[in-house]
Amino acid sequence: MSEHMTEEENDYEYELRKYEYELLKDKRLADYRMFINETRRETTSNLSKAVLTFSSGSIALSIAFLDKLKDLKFSLLLSCSWALFSCAVIIMIISYITGSKSLTEQEENAEKFYKDTEQEPEYWTPITTNLLNISVICFGLALFFLMSFLVVNTI
Repeated sequence: MSEHMTEEENDYEYELRKYEYELLKDKRLADYRMFINETRRETTSNLSKAVLTFSSGSIALSIAFLDKLKDLKFSLLLSCSWALFSCAVIIMIISYITGSKSLTEQEENAEKFYKDTEQEPEYWTPITTNLLNISVICFGLALFFLMSFLVVNTI
C-alpha cells in the first residue's frame, strides 16, 4: 500500500482487492461446475447410446447366429438375456422422456430461484437417474446371461 494513502483509503483498497478475489474465486468455481456438468452430460449420453447400441446389436447377433449352434442347452439363459436386453432398451427410452421432463423442471426451478420465489422439489431427476441405473444393471445381467449361454453351448 502506498505511504501517501490514509488508513481509510488503505482499508477501502484492501476490501476492494478482497472482493475482487472472491469474485474471481466464485467465477472459477462456476466455470469448474459447468465443466463437471458438461462432462457428466456427455458421459451419460455416451452411456445411453452404448447401452442402446449394444443391447440391440446383441439381440440381433444372437438371433443371426442361433442356427450355428447345435443341440442348444440352457436356452432359458438366452431367453433371459433377450428379455433383459429388451428391458434395457425400453427403460433407456423411457429415461429419455423423463430426462426431458427433468430439464423442463430444472428450467422452471432456475427461473423461480432467480425471481427469489420458492422452488419445487425435483421429481423427475431422481426418476431419470434411477432409470439409467436400472437400464445399466439390466444390460450387465443380459451380457452375463448371454455369455453364460455361449459358454455352455460352445464347450
